[in-house]
Amino acid sequence: MVFDYSNKKKVIVVYDEEDELSLNLIKKLVETDDDDKENSKIIGTEDDTVSIIPWTEKDYRDNKKAPGNKIIFLDDIKGIDKTLIPILDVKFNAKGVKYGFAGNQAVISIDESEIETDEDFKALSDAFEDLLISENEQMKPAFDPLGPKEIIKRKRIQTVLWALFCPIVGAPFIINAIITEAREKKRIRDLLFAYGITKFYLDDMDEFIKS
Repeated sequence: MVFDYSNKKKVIVVYDEEDELSLNLIKKLVETDDDDKENSKIIGTEDDTVSIIPWTEKDYRDNKKAPGNKIIFLDDIKGIDKTLIPILDVKFNAKGVKYGFAGNQAVISIDESEIETDEDFKALSDAFEDLLISENEQMKPAFDPLGPKEIIKRKRIQTVLWALFCPIVGAPFIINAIITEAREKKRIRDLLFAYGITKFYLDDMDEFIKS
């Protein structure tokens, strides 16, 4: 169990040991310096304000009381199915990913059975790509005729994703490469968490942190 004595907002992430890659992803995204400071726009969480504290399931069982701290559960952590899941305010539920939060607790869950056919993978790939080229100008494709700042901001998140999935960085079609890599290596669980965590980070994590 890791402790953080800084003044940053502490967010505990409770994870199964098989999902360590997903834990690392949420940590890296939070640590990424990606805010649009010139336009006073926060991307994901506000830079340098949040610290991720990893807890295994055992850590959670041994230290359930964490007053004042936000907690994010990655999938089916024992003990939350009857107490937390039924009261979640669901923010997203599609493409094998579901997440929501209630008070200081959030859950990101996945369902691998929803991603099996070629069409399922194509839909997930398209959704992932759309997420990174959303309405936020800094998330547009790197090949767009934008200034270097916008390209760099998107590439930072791409680099985080790619570095966790593959040994090299810089593939021109990053999401397609990640999907192919995950499918070939039977890492659908990792892939779904990558999509869900990235979407949660970009669309809803700041609201959760500040609620």
